[in-house]
Amino acid sequence: MDNNRKYAYRYVIYWAMLEIRGLHWQANRPLRLLNPVTLYRVWRKALRAGMIAEWLHNAAHFSTFEFEGFREDWFWNEHNRLVKQFGDGWNYRAVFEARLKDHGCPGGDG
Repeated sequence: MDNNRKYAYRYVIYWAMLEIRGLHWQANRPLRLLNPVTLYRVWRKALRAGMIAEWLHNAAHFSTFEFEGFREDWFWNEHNRLVKQFGDGWNYRAVFEARLKDHGCPGGDG
């Protein structure tokens, strides 16, 4: 895998962490959680955060080994499964492609 792709995968991991960390602020006002609608929304966000972490944990692991043995096809198949199951709010493929494009030529090592 070339350096541009490694960079783009690491950026996807970073982007996901930005999304997940927002869950922390949901619990800072616990009285809001007495509202069933708010509680349901926070529960859905927590479920999504856990699923993102589950999906990305292997990519994070492989990134520490310069992606040696990382299977891109499996990674994106899992992404597609999550999109089908939970909707198109999973824009990580677009994040990856945009970062790859902005950082250099696809397939290049620049």
